[in-house]
Amino acid sequence: MTKYREAFQWPPLRALNQRLERRGTTARQREAFTPERLMEIASRTTGLDDFGDPHFVEPLGLLCEDIRANQDIHSLGWWFISELFKRRLITRLKLAELEKIQPEIFSQSVDRPLIIVGLPRTGTTRLMRILAEDPANRPLLNWESFEPVPPPIQGRVRFDRRRLRGIAATSIFSLLIPGFQAIHATGADLPEECVMLLANSFDSWLNVLQFDAPNYQQWFLNTSHGTTYAEHKKQLQVLQWKFKRDRWLLKSPGHMFGPAELLATYPDALIVQTHRHPNKAIPSIASLSAAVRGMMVSRLDDERVGQQILEQMKVGVHRLQAHTPEIPANQYMAIQYEDIVRDPMSVITEIYHHMDLPISTRAESAFQTEIASNPKDSKGRHNYQPEQFGLVPERIDKHFAEYVRANNIPSA
Repeated sequence: MTKYREAFQWPPLRALNQRLERRGTTARQREAFTPERLMEIASRTTGLDDFGDPHFVEPLGLLCEDIRANQDIHSLGWWFISELFKRRLITRLKLAELEKIQPEIFSQSVDRPLIIVGLPRTGTTRLMRILAEDPANRPLLNWESFEPVPPPIQGRVRFDRRRLRGIAATSIFSLLIPGFQAIHATGADLPEECVMLLANSFDSWLNVLQFDAPNYQQWFLNTSHGTTYAEHKKQLQVLQWKFKRDRWLLKSPGHMFGPAELLATYPDALIVQTHRHPNKAIPSIASLSAAVRGMMVSRLDDERVGQQILEQMKVGVHRLQAHTPEIPANQYMAIQYEDIVRDPMSVITEIYHHMDLPISTRAESAFQTEIASNPKDSKGRHNYQPEQFGLVPERIDKHFAEYVRANNIPSA
């Protein structure tokens, strides 16, 4: 039998949602949540009508259909989702328009990006935020990931309106999900993963993390992501046009689902893969997913979340493992989570040496400062129970035993 629990809502917001439900507002929001309506609003907002390559239409339709089927989304949840999708569509409109008026932006090269991949909750964020302290590395900032077009201008980003909107949005997000900073520390000016750029194609792991979308999930796990990665690159070209450094620093566990497309788009990419025992990582991912989904719904089925996350990670890990041998040895390095926690500076030094990247005195000092300033659990401890999501070790082990053996991953 399905077991639901009540999702957290601040009492005033719960009362407001209940009032809007009684007035029929929630039903009208659900009815209006269609691809056609969302695209119409985005076009009217911008005065543009070219959304670029139409490959996004199919996944957008599947997502809308799955989300509309969820009767537990409350009124504020519908508002949040609608705004999120409209922003993604507006980004597509602006990107297509920019390509028409400034095509030279899209002839730029994106050379040797340093890309962190691996299961979520395996130290990818910690590693990225240390590496971001190197002035030679160009991380994707949180506010940029939400609104990458038009190009930000180096030296003028402080008062960019998109950044100011990002500060407000991340503050509200943290308020709506108490304890989220302990799960995934976020802030408008912090480096963030590029899964947000993939989401602008509506072809992204972020969508199955955020939403209970079973039909979309099956599509996502069985589709080619080539056009999505071409659009990922276009967004990087926009972002580096007036704000460029030696190399991009990127990270996303979502790249597990498209390693072939990632490598075809960035053949000289420097890939760092993090490893942690799935018995630790996967329940933590489920907890993150439940926290994000809980912001938009009145109740949650934690075991359903756990099952969906397990299926996603099974596909992603095995797909990445299948393509790892294709990466040239001097462009690939594997790192254990325990090493990142125990001695991050040694890990950083090893990465730079293996990838033949220089470490400046300034970068080394910045690394040390970041490591000392933000130790593990400095934002609080992420507490969860694997059993809550039906993710007992025996269930996980049977899907990942070979992955653990092949990569010499320490026991959980």
